[in-house]
Formats: sequence, structure tokens, C-alpha cells
Amino acid sequence: VPIGVDETLFLYTDGVIDARGEHERFGVRRLKRLLCELAGRPPEQLLAGLEAELVSFQVGQPADDIAAVALRPLPRETTVEVTPAHPAAGVRTLPMA
Repeated sequence: VPIGVDETLFLYTDGVIDARGEHERFGVRRLKRLLCELAGRPPEQLLAGLEAELVSFQVGQPADDIAAVALRPLPRETTVEVTPAHPAAGVRTLPMA
């Protein structure tokens, strides 16, 4: 599936939509609304926004794994410095060829 430089591929585990709030689960509808609000932002901002929303929504400890990945291709002529994606993560953000 081709992904344009103005598009973002977003993948998540069921732990995102199954996160428990006080009265309900996070759910697909809430996730879609959040993704619409964050549309056009860089992947790292999208993931930070999702993390902040889940932290404020969730009650207690997660009952399942919660993971998400956001990828956006860069224009071929772009030079990227490889840096950690999140201060707490041991993951690096790498340019896609």
C-alpha cells in the first residue's frame, strides 16, 4: 500500500481501544476522534497526544499491553538526524527509503 509524504500509517494494539476509563473503555470512536484532532501533526506529536489522552482517561493499571506506531515517509531529498523518538524509549526513529 503506497503511503504519500502527507499521509501517516497508524498501527495500534487492542490495548489502546480496550483501555479502561471510569465508566467505559477508550474505544474506536474516541480513538478516531483523537486521530482527527491530531491529523497533519508529525508522528511523534500524534503518539505523544495519544499517550497523554490515554493517561488522563485510564483508571488504574493497564489490563493489557498498549502500543502504537505512527509512520510517515519523508521526501527522498530529506536528510534526517537519527534521534530517540521518546525520552523514555530505547527506540530510534529511522528514515524510510
